[in-house]
Formats: sequence, structure tokens, C-alpha cells
Amino acid sequence: SGHCETIVPSLRIDDYELTVEEIKRYRDVGGVSLVDAQPIGCGRMVRWLVRASAETKVNIIASTGFHKLEFYPPGHWIRSASQDELTELFINELTQGMYSDGDHEWPSRRFTAKAGVIKVAVGSEGPSDDYLRLLEAAVDASNATSCSLLCHTEPGNGAIELVKFLRANGVPEKSIIICHLDRVIDVRLSKEIASEGVYLEYD
Repeated sequence: SGHCETIVPSLRIDDYELTVEEIKRYRDVGGVSLVDAQPIGCGRMVRWLVRASAETKVNIIASTGFHKLEFYPPGHWIRSASQDELTELFINELTQGMYSDGDHEWPSRRFTAKAGVIKVAVGSEGPSDDYLRLLEAAVDASNATSCSLLCHTEPGNGAIELVKFLRANGVPEKSIIICHLDRVIDVRLSKEIASEGVYLEYD
């Protein structure tokens, strides 16, 4: 039970059977894979993700990385861990296996299933100082593993600033996915982001 489960209940799987039913409907109309964008330390439910994938035969690509800081309580390890510690953690989850704990204390219980994407987040202002340590750790993990970055953005021009930041730090365009671009429909902004050569995601 992570902090963000209390703030935003829709960010958690709270009914396993309903979840499986929905995934089976997705499978039955041709769905093969889906991405769960909840990262470590913020309510990610590794055991249920693995179980649901095995039961439905649908690939579930889980996330390491981080979410918006407002989803973590004061004193959470995500706020104080060093860039090097976070980089190592993200790489380990991608190459060795995810942790099944970590919502409250530094993660310690390893699971065999590996993450397949790195979640990052910024506010509408883009990669501000509060997020630089986290973003740089995610960039280092992406560059070390060639794993894609799944980028949570808020309405506004923060997305363009984030793309420029990631490209300047060596992340190729094909590894950048900018999310939630339909929260506020802005065709001009979508075209501008698309011109950068990155992937656009609409909810």
C-alpha cells in the first residue's frame, strides 16, 4: 500500500479479478502486450502484475523509475537517494529483477520478473531542479540498458523542455515516449513534439 494509492486510488490495482477480466477482453480483441506505468516505490504491485500476465498470457511491461514527487510522502527514500544509488536501482530492476517492496523503505525483496521501461515525470515547467537528480539517474539507466523512457508530462510546454533535456543527455529519440498529450488538446504542441522525432502517447 503506497502513498499514491491514498492520494490517487485509480493508480492502483485494487480488484485483481476485474483487472484480469479487463486484460482478457483486451486479449480477445487482439491485444498482445500492455504497459503498467506505475514505478517502484509508489504502489507498484509486482506480484499481481506477474500473476495477471501468466493467467491471461498477455505481456505486461512493468516500469521502474519514478513518478511525480507529490505522490511520495515526506521522508520517502526517493527524495534523498543519490543519483548513483537510483541509477543502480533502476538498472538492477531492468537487468536482474524488480523489487516487490519499496513503498516505504529502501527496497530489499527481489522478484524474478524484470522491468521493461523506465518511468519519469515532470511538472508543467519541465525538468526543474527538484527532478534533475531523478532524471539524470533515469537517463544513465536508459543509456546503460538502451531501455525506453516513458515520460509523464503535465499540460504545458514542459514536454518540449524534457525532450530537449533527454536528447542533450544522450537519449536517442526512438527511446523517448511523451505521455498524456490529450489531457489538453493542443495540435500545435503535438506537432512540435512530433517534429523532435519522439513517440507521442495519448490516453
